Amino acid sequence: MRSGNVEKKLLERNAPVAQLDRASGYEPEGREFESLRAHHIIAMFHVYVLQSVSTGRYYAGYASDLTQRLGRHDNGITKSTKNRGPWMLVYQESFPTKLDAMRRERFLKTGQDREELKRLLSAAKSAG
Repeated sequence: MRSGNVEKKLLERNAPVAQLDRASGYEPEGREFESLRAHHIIAMFHVYVLQSVSTGRYYAGYASDLTQRLGRHDNGITKSTKNRGPWMLVYQESFPTKLDAMRRERFLKTGQDREELKRLLSAAKSAG
């Protein structure tokens, strides 16, 4: 059976276009585009500590896009830090999974572990 006949039969059955392409032997011409999913981009998650320039208070959080998240804090878009900025990044850590970052953020926010946060901040100040 010739490809023209196959295409005609598939059209009669209301086959999806992708099936028509395969059945007819059609090969696309021109540039091919690769899917970003094929590269398995490894996303990192960041735990960060901000300090308010106006009040001196600290805020800890996590994000996959740290630059965007800091902008949301500075522009008053984030409800928890609105009207308390501008904010300055004073500490950050990176983690391979969202779960690891969430656990570390929760650890830093609990009352018993604020001493750990103070230690990290003083070490960051002396190193930077």
